[in-house]
Amino acid sequence: MLHQTDGLSLQSPIRPLSVLVFYLLLTHSCRGQLQLIGPPQPIVALVGDDIILPCHLKPEMDVTAEPLEWKRSDLIPELVHVMRAGRSLENVKNPSYRGRTSLFADELKRGNISLKLSNVQVSDQGTYRCDIPLWNRQSSLQLVVVPGAVASAVITLSGMDRVRGGVLLDCASRGWYPQPEVLWLDGEGNLLSAGPTETVRGPDHLYTVSSRVTVEKRHSNSFTCRVQQRTTNQTRETHITVPDDFFTVQSSSVPIITGLAVSLAVCILLILFLLFVVWRWRPTTIKNKRSSSDEAPEGQKEIRFKTNGTEDQCVTADGEREQLMTDGPEPVQLVQDNGQKKSRHVRKEEEQQRREEELQRREEEQQRREEAEKEVQTLKEELETKKNEWQMKLHEETTKREEAERQVETLKELNSKVHATTCEEQEHHSHQEDSSSANHSSASGSLLVIGVDQQGKYIHLTNTSNEEQQLGGWRLEMQVNRKNISFTFEKSFSVKSGDTVTVSCMMCPSPDLWWKDFKPFSPADRLKFTLINITGEIRHELRSLTE
Repeated sequence: MLHQTDGLSLQSPIRPLSVLVFYLLLTHSCRGQLQLIGPPQPIVALVGDDIILPCHLKPEMDVTAEPLEWKRSDLIPELVHVMRAGRSLENVKNPSYRGRTSLFADELKRGNISLKLSNVQVSDQGTYRCDIPLWNRQSSLQLVVVPGAVASAVITLSGMDRVRGGVLLDCASRGWYPQPEVLWLDGEGNLLSAGPTETVRGPDHLYTVSSRVTVEKRHSNSFTCRVQQRTTNQTRETHITVPDDFFTVQSSSVPIITGLAVSLAVCILLILFLLFVVWRWRPTTIKNKRSSSDEAPEGQKEIRFKTNGTEDQCVTADGEREQLMTDGPEPVQLVQDNGQKKSRHVRKEEEQQRREEELQRREEEQQRREEAEKEVQTLKEELETKKNEWQMKLHEETTKREEAERQVETLKELNSKVHATTCEEQEHHSHQEDSSSANHSSASGSLLVIGVDQQGKYIHLTNTSNEEQQLGGWRLEMQVNRKNISFTFEKSFSVKSGDTVTVSCMMCPSPDLWWKDFKPFSPADRLKFTLINITGEIRHELRSLTE
């Protein structure tokens, strides 16, 4: 019984220990399989929008109590958003993001650490990284910021529609996001039927769109190309007026071409008819020749000859003389044969005449066709000339518009230079006044501001007097780009003769005094440091960045 009790007492602490070890091993194994997932494609946003940069754990796990960070490596400091133990730290992140970033507290339990960025600016473009430092898990994504301005639509005359007698117009515009739609309208505001819109997305993730439409002659010949994006409420319109000559010339050429086509069809049908007549006539002619040869008496000698490609009548010499000398019905038969030969000769002459007339008619038809082709060619040349003139006018208008835009830009640059010169003169005059005041205070004061860190992380205060200086209740004011912050020394604080005191932010290493509201600065900032005693008297003032 005693042995049993001892055994229980030995097993009781081992069981919780094994459970703890199993839990730690399970947690370590799960963390080894964790992944931070971000979007594979860049996030595109317009200036002024509120967007979400996605980032989540897979598999899901509660990260409420874990340190969470969002960073941009091209910034100093690089912290965009920092969370410790479920609380956001505003004073340690980059000043340009203060008040504009936040995480979804309810979603942290599911491993969602997506960042909400409000009032997007052009400077926000870059590569962001979400990070869980203790777990060594990171994920990157790219943010592309699109400015609100897009290019105007441009209409060009691309050609003629010879079938409908219309004019082809092209419209193009670039610099859009998201993808816009293109509409064509006539002078009365009615929609026109156009072809499909061509869309091209460039390497900057912006869209270039183009559309083509065929327009016919109308009352005003005025047409409008409208490019619009309903989501961003952006619209660009361009108007064009097509001269009447483009429609008139093209319409007049249509009947000529139609007439030529009809004439050509008639000629083809006439040639086929003639070939059919010749084909039907030749067998009859050959049959008549054979029958006349069979009816002729024996011993008769026929002499055949051809004149201008046609057969002439057969001349019989000896047989004819013999028939004239004999009596009876033979002379009558000879007269009949001669009549048949003469009738065949007449038919041949008529056929030859018909052929000559047909050739003449063909020559006349060919001549008319050549004249019509010359007229069409002349019309084409006139159309091409007018098209070139219209393109030259469009080019001149474009050149004038570009020249005007360049003049406006030049005036803006001159105005900016004048403004910058005025500001520099005012700043130089103010600097001279501050320098004289600083020199005076350096000569009379007992505590001097020796210098500031070039990286903007701390400042030095040195007691140059022979006595210990009491600073209890004194204020040190710092002005960065005309934004003031103040630091008040504790009542018991003092600086011994010859000692130096370092004042810096909470993130800087080993300062003498922690300044909670201290804001790091850069050499490009406009700075001013002022030391004020209890009575409100200014004991020292400095506006220099040199160490």
